[in-house]
Amino acid sequence: MPDEFLESLCWQARYPLWCRLLSGASSDGSYVLVAVDEDHDVTGFAAVGQVRDQDLAMADFFELYCLYLLPQYWGLGIGQKVLRSALGALPPDARGMSVWVLTENVRGRLFYERQAFTLDGSTRVEDIGGASFEELRYRLSWLDGQSCER
Repeated sequence: MPDEFLESLCWQARYPLWCRLLSGASSDGSYVLVAVDEDHDVTGFAAVGQVRDQDLAMADFFELYCLYLLPQYWGLGIGQKVLRSALGALPPDARGMSVWVLTENVRGRLFYERQAFTLDGSTRVEDIGGASFEELRYRLSWLDGQSCER
């Protein structure tokens, strides 16, 4: 993402949204999981909700909107724990989860592949901060009548 865009982000503008999400007051069933260290400092978070892609909406899929960790916490298993917590919080009738990952985010793509997510062939281009980015869709699904190891 362009540095100028990232530097222009203002936490104050998103404060009401984060208050609503973290309070659990979301009307659409979305939720946020927060990872903290032993000092209760935030190390990362994940947001999950109803899938936004029409082709998965009728399949009882949910979407991992994002999973972010501070770089100093990468490779410590925290991302995997947050993801497993997100999967564990899904309703019992959920059939899977999807996530969109920037094509250029090799580290992120490998993370999801190690967690048994697979590319499903869907791509899209997102305009973020005045630049266009290609994303690939990954899915983790389980068969009817079987539960995913969550």
